[in-house]
Amino acid sequence: MKKMYTKLKILPIYFVLFSLCILGVYDSANAQGHTVNGTVTSSNDGEALPGVNIMVEGSDTGTSTNIDGEYSLDVVHDDVTLLFSYIGYSTVEEPVNGRSTIDVALVMDAFEGDELVVVGYGTQRRRDVTGSVSSANVGEMQSIAVPRVSQALQGQVAGVQVVNTQKEPGGTVSMRIRGQNSINGNNNPLVVIDGIIGGNLNMVNTEDIETLDVLKDASATAIYGSRGANGVVVITTKRGFEGTPQINFGTSVGLQQVSKKLDLLDANGQREMLLGLPEDLRNTINVDGLLANVDPAVNTDWQDEVFQIAPMRDHNLSITGGTDQTRYAIMGSNSDQGGVVRGSGFGRTSLRVNLDQDVFEWLKVGVNLNLARTIQDNLRLNTAGGSSGGGVTDAALRMSPMVPVYNEDGSYGSSLGASPLSNPVALTNERPSQNKNNYLQGAFTTRIVLTDILIFR
Repeated sequence: MKKMYTKLKILPIYFVLFSLCILGVYDSANAQGHTVNGTVTSSNDGEALPGVNIMVEGSDTGTSTNIDGEYSLDVVHDDVTLLFSYIGYSTVEEPVNGRSTIDVALVMDAFEGDELVVVGYGTQRRRDVTGSVSSANVGEMQSIAVPRVSQALQGQVAGVQVVNTQKEPGGTVSMRIRGQNSINGNNNPLVVIDGIIGGNLNMVNTEDIETLDVLKDASATAIYGSRGANGVVVITTKRGFEGTPQINFGTSVGLQQVSKKLDLLDANGQREMLLGLPEDLRNTINVDGLLANVDPAVNTDWQDEVFQIAPMRDHNLSITGGTDQTRYAIMGSNSDQGGVVRGSGFGRTSLRVNLDQDVFEWLKVGVNLNLARTIQDNLRLNTAGGSSGGGVTDAALRMSPMVPVYNEDGSYGSSLGASPLSNPVALTNERPSQNKNNYLQGAFTTRIVLTDILIFR
């Protein structure tokens, strides 16, 4: 009886040990892991993304991509999910499902209000910027049919005031960031184009711009020193990308005109006014002598003679593309803005070339080149009277409607009396000269990758 008891006691022990072994083998098979490798690239241009964070969901296991966008990560289970995250890109979840190679193409976030801004040291998230930085809506700027960036910037950025100080197309533009900073000094902001300090906004085509940021206060502009005291306008132009070459052509046409003309006396009204003056004043002015030399059939509307419906044209052609080592962007434009005053106008032809070359994994070089030529028609628009005879608009409002545009001998009609007032049509037809400017700006850049997080430029 004692022997039987011993057998019954030993059998359950063997059964338990056998069950534990079976469960251990099953759990070991289920927990068997492996190494996952892959490359992370940008879906926008196919370029490798260094520093992308890869984490195993629900754990603290993870790694990051190297300078070539490659990674390697050991996973414990085959059914885990990897999270790929990178600043400026949407997070991607990828189930492993036993795979050993997982390549991921991250998609750039559609930032609402330009979440990333360009500052002196590179790019930062807007919420991480301690200084006052504003970004212009480049898409809206490009939809405005104007030839100059300064004109397109009007009303686009809070705290930035853009005013045309001269009436003619291509005239001087005053730009102020948060008001006047100096009584006698220059108050215009510093312009930085693709890292080149001291750029000219008049020579930049709006269609070439990728981003435009305005740095306003001292902390945001500190890297530029005293040159940034009046604020900084930072422009980044479009660059090439890896992929099939893309050819884009765009054109825009617009019209501009004087919204309202002044209601002035015609020839008959002016004649009646002169004849209605008191006799002593009529004798002083010699009204009878003036009217005796005037053709009663002449009735000139000088505003109609000098103002016109002016066309604006803008044509743009760009070629972008590249390979995994060479990327290029070639952009050309031709802009022409006619003035509402006959004889005035502004034209610009520009060519921009941006080239990036990966010489080695640790060495990248680039070339930025901008060529531009502007032509501005000169007219006396801002002079008000005096011995010079006045500007076009001033003369058009003061010249008597009883004066003909041309005399019978083909010469220009002259003002009545002794007042030295130039014929407005003569001012528009006989412009003295044109302002022609040629502009060349270029830079050669070098980037040396020292580590994954340290790049010398």
